Amino acid sequence: MAIDEAASRQAKRTCVDAALGASETCGAPASPDGLDPREVEAYLVRTTAARTALDLPERAPIEVRPLARGEYNANFSFVHPVTGRRLLFRVNLGSQMHLDDQIGYEAHALTLLEPSGRTPRVLFVDSSKSYFGKGVLVEEWLDGRPLSNDADLDVAAEHLADVHAV
Repeated sequence: MAIDEAASRQAKRTCVDAALGASETCGAPASPDGLDPREVEAYLVRTTAARTALDLPERAPIEVRPLARGEYNANFSFVHPVTGRRLLFRVNLGSQMHLDDQIGYEAHALTLLEPSGRTPRVLFVDSSKSYFGKGVLVEEWLDGRPLSNDADLDVAAEHLADVHAV
């Protein structure tokens, strides 16, 4: 094994140890909303319901990266340590409709829209607000790029029609 690969594996192991309460630090810098990716790593390691729903092995190294913040969610990505699939982890920060369970509402809407083939599949939802004081949603990652209003108008219309046909 190359030295760099060994160092990378040790760093990932340290992330799991830190998530379990060790004093070392790891992960990427905090997201724009102040949530630290280490908090998300710790949630994934410590929360039995999440580990079970996502089929995450105990003490598996998970490296979380912050993404751009949305209007009402802090967004992070991570790669499943077994399947290699990239996943999206969202922490709800508010509700424009003043709902008590905004993340549950979003998860339900995504589940209803899943037959369209244009929305991510919900993999796990935690509306308890017991860890962050906020709801959590994990969904599949959809690869893509931002749409260009000029070049992608027909594609955008097709996608919206698929969603609205459900």
